[in-house]
Amino acid sequence: SLSNERDVMRSVEMLFSTNLDLLSIPYLHVVYTVPPWLKFFLPGTSVNMVVLPCIRVWENDHVRTACAPGIESLRSLVEKRFSEGGIDRFFGPDTSALTQLIELSGGHFRDLLLLLRATVLRADGLPVAKEAIQNAIIQVRSGFLPIALDDAAWLDRIERERASPLRTSSPEDI
Repeated sequence: SLSNERDVMRSVEMLFSTNLDLLSIPYLHVVYTVPPWLKFFLPGTSVNMVVLPCIRVWENDHVRTACAPGIESLRSLVEKRFSEGGIDRFFGPDTSALTQLIELSGGHFRDLLLLLRATVLRADGLPVAKEAIQNAIIQVRSGFLPIALDDAAWLDRIERERASPLRTSSPEDI
């Protein structure tokens, strides 16, 4: 919650800066996804972190035009995870639901994989029911809540300006 946000941040920093050896699992290759800010909290340490870029799924216009190359790139990623023909078996012949999940991910690999995982866990048959997909979307969305008021104002400003302004002013100025 917002009341213990700083404690959680310190805990994550401590885990990866001083207790990294506790995260090693013998005979397994593990990839941990961590908040991007951790890379900047631990500069110059032995922690090997790679920040995965975001793939553009929307053009930077005011009508939210889909960016076809970005969506195709993420669709290719999903195809590799599902194997040949797996997308058609899972989503059926109409793959608009997959396109929706890709668009909702905002181009972030982690969010796309969260959406796909939640959908797979809700599937009780093939192709997956649209209701299962919608429930997965609701679950993943709710994981982003609550949003601090100053963060909500900043996100609103990004939406209005279609840019990511640096926080050079206080939330009241937004």
